[in-house]
Amino acid sequence: MIKKFHTENDSRTQPTPSELDESSTRDQSTAKVKRFCDVAPTKDMGTVQKNDEAKESISKRSPSVIFSNRVKSIQSDVLSATDDFQRQVDEICARDFIELTLKNKDYLLVQNVYSQINFSDAAYQIEYGNDISKGFQTIQGHLSDYAKIGKVDRILELGTVIIDLAKSIDINIFNPNKIGTKISNMFGSRHQKTTKIKHDFDHASDLIDARVNRVFDNLSEARKLLRDFDAWSNQLRSLHQDLQINLIALKLRINDVEVGSSQEHVDMNGLPDSFQSNNGVFLERWHRKVNTLLALNQSILLTFPQIDLYRSNLLSSFERLEEIKVNVIQVWKQQFLTVIAVDESNDAIMYYELSDIQNQLVRNIQELK
Repeated sequence: MIKKFHTENDSRTQPTPSELDESSTRDQSTAKVKRFCDVAPTKDMGTVQKNDEAKESISKRSPSVIFSNRVKSIQSDVLSATDDFQRQVDEICARDFIELTLKNKDYLLVQNVYSQINFSDAAYQIEYGNDISKGFQTIQGHLSDYAKIGKVDRILELGTVIIDLAKSIDINIFNPNKIGTKISNMFGSRHQKTTKIKHDFDHASDLIDARVNRVFDNLSEARKLLRDFDAWSNQLRSLHQDLQINLIALKLRINDVEVGSSQEHVDMNGLPDSFQSNNGVFLERWHRKVNTLLALNQSILLTFPQIDLYRSNLLSSFERLEEIKVNVIQVWKQQFLTVIAVDESNDAIMYYELSDIQNQLVRNIQELK
């Protein structure tokens, strides 16, 4: 006889359908969780090593043309031109621009201009260096306007005005050889003539002092002119440096084309095939351009002493006027007043002494002019 107890026990040990579902769900979730040891590498270590080596080679690569085109805004010495390029530049400087001293950034500027020269473009040939020529014409226009003003001439003409004012004092009333002097002796006293000459002297002295002080009391125009001279000199110096760099770059490019240098240098801008047969025409035009720029360079060099001469003449005119004010005019006043104060009874002595003082004033002013 089979006992029911065993049947119940067997049914309890067998899992129910719900328990079977929960067990399968746990097994599936457990299978989805991966352990670190089961994770396979996503990249090949050889590929990673090759990428690192490529990055290292890129970091050691020389600066590209992109940086060279921005060279005007670079103030450091991080970049540098190649030794061969610097040697070629130094050879041209030693031959044509002895006074020019180049720094590292200047070599980069030459290289930048060199790389941008479109040798086979006729319009580019015309425009090359045109901005420098326009800048120089602007400075020449300013200098021409200053020459028209005649500031120095106006200051020196003040000496002529002083002479005319001094001569307005009528010392002929003491001249014994004048008919007016003889008549004045009959109808006027010596005291009246002395009083008149003192009045004329005071009036002339006041006018002379006013004219001279007017120049020294308002020196704003002179200060502005001196600042303009400094600004024009700085602009001219910058134009001169740009012109020399353009000339050096152009000479290098012409030399490379003429001697048929390496493809890296000659075809930097990609010369077309049609140019190879007509390069002689372009070379002739570029040689004429070099001569034109050399003439411009000579004109700029001659303008530096022109500006210095204008500045020197302006300062010298004020120095001479100041010497007239302090030395000549003051001495003239003292001598003139001394003669009048002595009040000689003889009109002839009075006249000749005053005449000598007036003539001495004229000579001193003319010598300073």
